[in-house]
Amino acid sequence: MKKYIPVILSSVIFLILGISLGFIFGRNEGFESGFDTRDRQQRGKSIDELKVELRESERVVILDLIEAKGEINTRDEGGLFRVDYVHYLSGSISNNSAVSTIKDAKFKLTYLSKTKSDVGNEEVVVYEFIKPGRSINYKEKVNWPVEAESFQVTLIDVKVE
Repeated sequence: MKKYIPVILSSVIFLILGISLGFIFGRNEGFESGFDTRDRQQRGKSIDELKVELRESERVVILDLIEAKGEINTRDEGGLFRVDYVHYLSGSISNNSAVSTIKDAKFKLTYLSKTKSDVGNEEVVVYEFIKPGRSINYKEKVNWPVEAESFQVTLIDVKVE
């Protein structure tokens, strides 16, 4: 029995060493293989082909690349002897994509009562072009319901140029 202990011990050490080396070098081999494959696929493409490919991949996740902020401001536009309150949705839209120009940002406004119940909805479209890496400020007139105390604004769609 004692003569088998060194054989078993050396077998276990060899097995642990083999598995460890497999994990260390196997992981890098898979990464480098994937990198080489992607490099080979792109090596023969022109810059225009790569831009088209990037634009198509951005189109799928474009809403994740857009940062939009909005608030509602009230303004008295009635003049000297008349009160006429007008409400505007204003804020900024930033295009954080690499190559895709966007346009026609569509917002959904949900008006809420004091109890946070939905008292109305409205869609507002900002008709502007926004180039990659740029931001714009916007201001659009909205119809604020009398029952509304607060609102939520959500960017729901943009068109990719």
